[in-house]
Amino acid sequence: DCVACHQTDYDGKHAGSGYPTDCTSCHTPTVWSDGQFNHDSQYFPIFSGKHNGKWSACSTCHTNQSDYSEFTCFACHTHSQTTMDNKHSEVAGYVYASPNCLSCHPNGTGE
Repeated sequence: DCVACHQTDYDGKHAGSGYPTDCTSCHTPTVWSDGQFNHDSQYFPIFSGKHNGKWSACSTCHTNQSDYSEFTCFACHTHSQTTMDNKHSEVAGYVYASPNCLSCHPNGTGE
């Protein structure tokens, strides 16, 4: 039970994202850094499709390193809010915010 001793490590970057408390699902007992999980199938396709090779580090999208549940699409997609507001004027519940982009564009496509 890693979390029994490493609760602050878990709380810092994982709790808000809903990661399991079974650390070995992403980390090895000897190497904590650079945890591995399938981002494409669990969250968003960054290793395939249009986003493959377009980012250099987790911080490209996850600008708040203390909470990986927060992300931005606007670091790369610098759409004008006015342009996007006009383009989505007939989309019910539209809000100019990255989590909303993901809800309608889960694969990162413009469709």
